[in-house]
Amino acid sequence: ENVEIITVEDNQPTTIHAAEAIYEQTNGRIFLNGGANITQGSNLVKGDNINAQLYPNKKLQNAVSRGNAFLRQITPERTVEITGNELNATFGVNEQPQNSFARGNAFLKQISPERTTEIRGNELNATFNGNGLLQNANSLGASTVVMVPTKALDYSRATMSSVNSIKVFYTPTGILNQM
Repeated sequence: ENVEIITVEDNQPTTIHAAEAIYEQTNGRIFLNGGANITQGSNLVKGDNINAQLYPNKKLQNAVSRGNAFLRQITPERTVEITGNELNATFGVNEQPQNSFARGNAFLKQISPERTTEIRGNELNATFNGNGLLQNANSLGASTVVMVPTKALDYSRATMSSVNSIKVFYTPTGILNQM
């Protein structure tokens, strides 16, 4: 009940919460049930259930979240949130996301000083560059991309919809570049 596991390496804690947990410390496997979440720096993975693998240094390597699945990454430049019924996310040894795959009511939202971008689809695959910034996103099934400028005086808004798929590309600094 109300399990909390904190691993600390390099003065950076990884904090794990759930109603129930099984932690196989020797092989770095964690099975979480009920209100599960893993916080590592500014990254958060949560869901009803999470199965995770840790690197030998106890940092999150990958997580499969089922039920109300959610990934959030916050950098000084932007915030990225990805949700779905199921989410599979992998992280590099630098603790930054490498990729994520959301299935079932998949949704990606990126908030930056320039604009807010939202991508919806049945499935969503997002790839991050080595610095943890979005590199590209591919939405499968009935898909929609909406871009809304953040600046109050800019009223332009772009929307794109497709019944098959939409692929978007980001600049090396994580700004939406091309649809």
